Order: sequence, then C-alpha cells, then structure tokens
Amino acid sequence: MVHSARSVGATLPVSSAGYDGSGTRKRRLAAIRAHLRVQPWGPAAQRVMLGALREAARTKHDLANLINVAIEELVRQRYELPAFSTLDRAAGHMRARAARALSDQVAAALTPEATVAIDALFIADLATRRTPWNDLKAEPRTPTVTHLKELLVRQADLAARNVGAAALAGVPQARIEHLAAEAMTRTCPRWSTATPTARARPSSGWPTYWEST
Repeated sequence: MVHSARSVGATLPVSSAGYDGSGTRKRRLAAIRAHLRVQPWGPAAQRVMLGALREAARTKHDLANLINVAIEELVRQRYELPAFSTLDRAAGHMRARAARALSDQVAAALTPEATVAIDALFIADLATRRTPWNDLKAEPRTPTVTHLKELLVRQADLAARNVGAAALAGVPQARIEHLAAEAMTRTCPRWSTATPTARARPSSGWPTYWEST
C-alpha cells in the first residue's frame, strides 16, 4: 500500500501502522475480492484444501506435489490462498494420515501365513549372518550368462515369496512404487524393531513391484 501510494505521489490518509486494522483496508479488500471474484480464506476454503489433499495423498507422496494440488484446487474454486506454512502443515498431516491408513489396510489384508512369511525375511542365517531380506534387496549383477541364470533363480524365489500381493489389491501403482523405494532404504536391524504393521507395508510391496519390472 505504501509503495503504491508513493509511486503515484499520493499520501496515505492513515498511517501505515494503523492501516491493517482500518475500515479503509476492509473496504478495499472487499472491492478487490469482488472485482477478482475471489472468496476470502476461511472454514469453507480449508475444507476444500483438506479434501483435495486427502484425495491426492492416495496416489502422491511428495509434499511439493500435494501442496501444488491444494493450490490448484483453491484457485479453481476461487479462494484466497493461505500462508504457505498452513499448506505445508496440512499436506504433511494428510500424507501421514494416508500412510497410516495404507499400513492398516495392508496389515489387515495379510493372512497369518503371509505375516509369518514376511517376518521370516528378517531372520538371519547363523552361518552366513545374512537374511533373506538382504538377498531381496541385492542389485542384479552384470548380464553374463551365469548371472542371468542366477537372476532367473532369484525371480522364481521372489514369486514364491510374493505372499503380500493380494493385500495390495486396490492400492495405486504409484503408491506401490513408493513402498518399494521405501523398503530399499531400510536395513534389517531397523525392520526388526518395527511394528508388524509398519514392517508389512513396504516389505509386501517390494516383491510385487520387483516382479512387475
């Protein structure tokens, strides 16, 4: 406001310190909103933002992508945008809710046999001190004849271990890919201290994703 007044050589009718609480500011805001056909931020706009984030979190995980979805929906419905911190907190909250819901969904869908099979991935062989989880995460070696044969054996082993595929029915492919990427970052000691629900979610997604690629 001060900058605009000075640029045209005008003087402000009220001090800049008191302008924010003045009736002049309120009248001008109302006129600007009416001209732009924009609704003020409030409870209705918040519901729109949370609804957009809730739906987007089913298929997206990156916070920047979620925030962009919320902004696009608010703009589409002609609402003023809130502070970025509001968007950031809301996106983080809805992402966490979606992750918990997915964990519960996958864990509830696993059969007792599948849960036992997944838990067995993290039991180390006393002789080699390696777990089946280490073997699942191993990168394919150079494409020699010998290594290709090993890869075929590994693929058959993965197919036998793919006990969680049914639990992922209905989960968007993008979320399965995220589960696989998350699983690749986890070490066996971290999994051994995780809850069964947290352990089942990414580890059930990894064999399914690996077999499909």
